[in-house]
Amino acid sequence: MEAVARLKQAAMKNFIATVRFSFEGQIEVRAETPSKARENIENHFGMTIGHLHTTLEDEDIPDWDFPIHPDKQIVRIQRTTMKFKTLKDLRHEQRI
Repeated sequence: MEAVARLKQAAMKNFIATVRFSFEGQIEVRAETPSKARENIENHFGMTIGHLHTTLEDEDIPDWDFPIHPDKQIVRIQRTTMKFKTLKDLRHEQRI
């Protein structure tokens, strides 16, 4: 049984996958004009993983509706022969 597991492991190949997660939702914005609403969203509303945040007052962004699970798009999968300890090592190699 161990020999079969070793053969199976030896047949494994390394792949690097580029994946894009995107969220889409709605924001209710109070502003004088549509361009000011756009400006407020672009400059004062953002997201980090797990948290929505704004620097505007609560009355300026009274409500929003965002799903907690993003859409997933697999952008690319490439075979690689390089071995990296972490993805951070891989990103460093790609910059060089």
